Amino acid sequence: MKIALVITDYGSFNNFLGEVARDFVLNNNEVFVICDRKKVINYEDRFPYEELGIRFHFVNFSRNFSIISKIKTSCEIKEILNIIKPDLVNLHFTSGIFVSLLTGRIKFKTIGVFHGLGFPVIKNTLKRLIFKRVEFFCFNRLDQIGLINDFDYQLVKKYYPEKTFKYKSFGVGCDLDKFDKQKFSLDNIAQIKADLNISNSSFLIMYTGRFVYFKGFDLVVKAMKYIEEELGEDTIKLVLVGGKDDAHVTGLTPKEEAYLQSTENIINIGFTSEVEKYLAIADLFVFPSSKEGMPVCIMEATAMGVPVITLDSRGCNDVIKNNFNGVLLNEICSHIDLAKVILDLQLNHDKLDIFSKNALNFREKLDRKNFISESISIFKENIL
Repeated sequence: MKIALVITDYGSFNNFLGEVARDFVLNNNEVFVICDRKKVINYEDRFPYEELGIRFHFVNFSRNFSIISKIKTSCEIKEILNIIKPDLVNLHFTSGIFVSLLTGRIKFKTIGVFHGLGFPVIKNTLKRLIFKRVEFFCFNRLDQIGLINDFDYQLVKKYYPEKTFKYKSFGVGCDLDKFDKQKFSLDNIAQIKADLNISNSSFLIMYTGRFVYFKGFDLVVKAMKYIEEELGEDTIKLVLVGGKDDAHVTGLTPKEEAYLQSTENIINIGFTSEVEKYLAIADLFVFPSSKEGMPVCIMEATAMGVPVITLDSRGCNDVIKNNFNGVLLNEICSHIDLAKVILDLQLNHDKLDIFSKNALNFREKLDRKNFISESISIFKENIL
């Protein structure tokens, strides 16, 4: 059987679909990947893909608004698919799906998987209308529509009940073998802290992801600035894992950016494939994102037993239940609201322990193996 996976960039393929592609090809199937060469999520390759026989075709999924560029890429994708002649085409993300379908339906059976619809969560009226038209344009040209959270599923199935489905897994899930706190001894944890010059008396919070405003990056930095400069509290440290995205702003003012660069209480790791290493030393994971499908970083933190502060927003509230394995804040919360919850939890170790135990009891549901097996089952059902 031949399957063509179409996703916006190589980094996203590696991070979200690498295991699916590997397992499918190891079961004597052919896997072709159409994507941009870029790594928006810049982690090391999970597997030696080309050695496994996974074949790549690179196209330009430009992140600008040039319709000419998108039409050109759409035509290239169609040409590649005509050469491959796959049994099934599996498209991912609104941007990847839209470009693929811009020049018409794909003549091979096609499933589009939306990792979080754009139009329901965009505040700007004009942008929301544009995204709604784009996404419904895609819905009409797909054979099946896959959603990963309940909010999106309930919305889309009203319009397309016959061809809409929701993954039973929690999105793409996370690697429980990797994100396992039991693998870190007390000596390991002490060494990681020592390497970062973090004392045992410090309360460590962590943020993972792109440094963009809709992920709540600015709220986290502003909360730290408020805690340090306004309240004079310097026992809280923030570890940042990730980096900037040239396509989106951070949401920080020049003064806040200067604080980020100068404070000793924020440690910027950058992009790393060792996220679990830093979660092992974290007391609290903070990710106040307003635009998620099913946040992998929250699942990774939960799998490690790290309590989470996030927003009561789509996707985030699929994983985090308020006062169970973390805290859900109102979607219009301020950095001061966030700071107050951080400070409250810093002083409430009993509550943190309860959240941590509940998170660990929940971790098996987050296993990426669930997504892998479900994806392969969906492929086979649609091919046979």
